[in-house]
Amino acid sequence: MKTVIVLKNEASNGKTSTLRELQKLVKEKFPELVEPLNDKVHEKGDFRYVFKLSGKFIAIESCGDPGSNIKKNLVDLETKFTCNLIFCATRTKGQTVKDVKEFAEEKHFEIVWSSTYAIDFYKNSPNKSETGKHYDSLNQLKARHLFDLMQELLLK
Repeated sequence: MKTVIVLKNEASNGKTSTLRELQKLVKEKFPELVEPLNDKVHEKGDFRYVFKLSGKFIAIESCGDPGSNIKKNLVDLETKFTCNLIFCATRTKGQTVKDVKEFAEEKHFEIVWSSTYAIDFYKNSPNKSETGKHYDSLNQLKARHLFDLMQELLLK
């Protein structure tokens, strides 16, 4: 079954960072097996990474902000590459979520909803200065979970 795995969260909560970590993990774990179709992933900002693994096309699309045309981007990925698996980002509600649902229904994709891990820090928290380190660790952990899920889905 074709699947879209959606990282759903509010703005600035690690969606793109987590997807970037997933992309790095794919390149690190499968250097001989991965056939990248576009390999221009920058350290900052949204990106798209499409690769072929075990004969299946997989895409990582981080652009999921309101007004980003996420549905058009997903249709483009499905049309150009016939992706079997797509990872993408959306907000928690609104047009981006609706767009993914419409795409999945029209193109017969199953949706797996997920989110990034979240940390709540309070105004006077003594650990507030550690926020960046915690977010990086949690984004890397979530990426490993997504990587495991990708492998599980590809085996079916």
